Amino acid sequence: MDAVTPAHLVTVCKIPDGIHFGLDEAAYHADPALGSTDLKQLATEPAAYWYGSALNPHRPAEDDDTPARLVGRAVHKFVLEGPPAFLDRFERYPEGDDLLVTADHLGAWLKDRDVKPGKTKAASVELIRERCLADGVEPPRMLDHLLREAADASRAVLKAADYDRITAAGCAVLDNPHLVGSFEGGAAEVSLFWTDEIGGEPVRRKARFDYLKPRAVVDLKSTRPKDGMPFVASCRRALAQWSYPTQAAAYLQARARLAAFVSAGQVYGDHDPAWLARVAAAEDYALVFVFWASTGAPLTWGGVMSPGSALVGVGEESVRRALDNFTAARRAHGDGPWVDHQPLEEIDLDHLPAWFGAAF
Repeated sequence: MDAVTPAHLVTVCKIPDGIHFGLDEAAYHADPALGSTDLKQLATEPAAYWYGSALNPHRPAEDDDTPARLVGRAVHKFVLEGPPAFLDRFERYPEGDDLLVTADHLGAWLKDRDVKPGKTKAASVELIRERCLADGVEPPRMLDHLLREAADASRAVLKAADYDRITAAGCAVLDNPHLVGSFEGGAAEVSLFWTDEIGGEPVRRKARFDYLKPRAVVDLKSTRPKDGMPFVASCRRALAQWSYPTQAAAYLQARARLAAFVSAGQVYGDHDPAWLARVAAAEDYALVFVFWASTGAPLTWGGVMSPGSALVGVGEESVRRALDNFTAARRAHGDGPWVDHQPLEEIDLDHLPAWFGAAF
């Protein structure tokens, strides 16, 4: 813990440096160590990073349960842990002509059997269950009861369209002969924390691998296909748009630390020591991006970024710039907002995008 860490973060920085298996996703994100998303922001605008980070005691609350994020987590569960794990955690919203939904539906079922409906829907559901138990028959499908069963089992109920999209995407990835091996023989959701020294100052960093194999770190991505563009081109466009080479460089830097952590015994959580030893011994590895289409046909594509490639080199420069910006802003601004006010300047033609000048 360095001297400039704000007081409100002292109780947050609890995750030790090393490799963590089975670390809760919320705990990972709550730790203020710098992840790849932080690095992308720091490379371009440190003030934007500070505003949304744990350094800001008044940062806006984030909604972790947006529909898009829920769908993304569900696809990860399906692909990374397998369909049975997905079915244990998610289910499709009940529908069908035989489903009893309203109080009138429940009441009509009871009246047809000369049973007075309950005063509430819950009471009617229990009366139906009692009657079926007495008759030795299966109860009808009742929406409220099915939703309660799902909640009791900690299963999230997904809209039918989302559920179908998730299963189609998951099956498309696992049915792709070029991609299915990416999610075999490894471990899902492996987190690493470490400390760099930048300009003589400690900087805590982190990375969370979707899937770790001896010779690959695999990251599962969704992308919305662009109309009129082949899916592969849409994926390549997303690589540039979302600065994925920066993430690749950061993850490969994390992967390079793995062997030292294993040697030092800095490994936490349930894992297979023999398998981890094989991972640590592997000298050649790469970052594999696996894309699935979030709309339209259930298309998939994968690409590799290897250490030493030109793209990873661009990412490494972005990471270096981000870390330098972080330490410089921390020294300059401390706990306060990391805003650098720029003086007025004449706006020139070459300050604007190239397409603007081409219009004349």
